[in-house]
Amino acid sequence: VSPTLRVLQALAKDCEHPDLGPLMRGKLGGSELVAAEAVCGLRSIAVPSNTLPPADTTNAFIIGDVDGERLVVDPSPRDPATLEQLCCALAGLGVGAVFLTHHHADHRQFANELARRFELPIWLSADTQKRISDKTAGRYFAGITTRIVGTGDILCRSLDSPVRAYAVPGHDAGQLALAPDSMAWMIVGDLIQGVGTVVIAKPEGDMAAYFASMQKVIDLNPRVIAPSHGIPMGSCFRIQATLAHRKLREDEILRLHREGLSATEMLPVIYDGIDERLIPLARMNVESHLDKLRAEGRLSR
Repeated sequence: VSPTLRVLQALAKDCEHPDLGPLMRGKLGGSELVAAEAVCGLRSIAVPSNTLPPADTTNAFIIGDVDGERLVVDPSPRDPATLEQLCCALAGLGVGAVFLTHHHADHRQFANELARRFELPIWLSADTQKRISDKTAGRYFAGITTRIVGTGDILCRSLDSPVRAYAVPGHDAGQLALAPDSMAWMIVGDLIQGVGTVVIAKPEGDMAAYFASMQKVIDLNPRVIAPSHGIPMGSCFRIQATLAHRKLREDEILRLHREGLSATEMLPVIYDGIDERLIPLARMNVESHLDKLRAEGRLSR
């Protein structure tokens, strides 16, 4: 976290008389948002957001070398007070652009206000821009410059390694992941979560695309997976385990369908003991599995 990092940096400059200076940034009324750097070159702030339970924060990642372009990814504070905290935490970090992984509100709420405050452009996929514009009647981007990003585009450099965008649709059609060519880490948005589970919901969700995106990340084999909710995870183990679990879940749904159960009747069998608040989301996942099975011709009806 920031205090530890600054102490080490000060000692590296002068071990005998380190100038520690202020160890914290972002104070507001006795509370603060603290940046952590679990992986060198990948700094994140767990920002309280209006996301789905059990998660209650969305990671705002800060990437890019000091002497080049630097991005803040998915800043989405839950309210104006948290926005002020985040702005304080970002002040002086040299951020030059906002990047949105996808269009869901818990990844871009107040990001436009932050962009206006710091006079930053917003970078995102064409699909994400269209969905946000459609949902807000174009008001979201008023007065903000946007840049459309596609697969393979270089956005910045991390430890002098080019950071590229990768299309990872499934949870959202326009979702993009970011990773340096070194594959030291990959920011995967909501492809996987460290807290809770990923919902694949229509119209933007597609279970077949979701399976393919997880396999794409597994094949790229980044050393650290950085989800939008929860802490970074070493290796692709969690994505491999999640893909295997989803395949088993799909086999179970296919079996229950063949036994004549509806999607609603499957829920207590598949999700025994689930939080009642999450039942509508669980049904969306079941429906998405059924849509995939139907498109593949594996359903009898």
